[in-house]
Amino acid sequence: AGQGNGTVIEAVARGEKAYGIIIEYMALNAKKKGSPVDFVFPAEGVSSITQPVAVLKGSDAVDAAKTFVSWQLSKTAQEQATAQGYFPILPGVTQPEGYPALTTLKILPADSDAMLKADTENKEKFAELFGG
Repeated sequence: AGQGNGTVIEAVARGEKAYGIIIEYMALNAKKKGSPVDFVFPAEGVSSITQPVAVLKGSDAVDAAKTFVSWQLSKTAQEQATAQGYFPILPGVTQPEGYPALTTLKILPADSDAMLKADTENKEKFAELFGG
């Protein structure tokens, strides 16, 4: 097995593992560079991984923080994110090449409180099912 997404993609690319559970952009970027891997978005649904950004209450630099948040949500920042392989959140920003249309994916609902509460149990079950 190994630790982290990098070891997963490497093991699959070398043929040591038939599959791996990994963040899509790593597999799709590796494929684009010629690695013998592919990525499947399960029809049953996919989770979303957010990239939260916020202005903290009581910050000493509220104006600078607001400027940064505004930039993060701008078309320019979203285009930079898609260049790295992330799905954009803004309509009209082209998604990365080779990705399915976001509207074709079933995005599973996420309950952050429930996920945090079940974190240890979920990790143990994952290790039981997939090793680790």
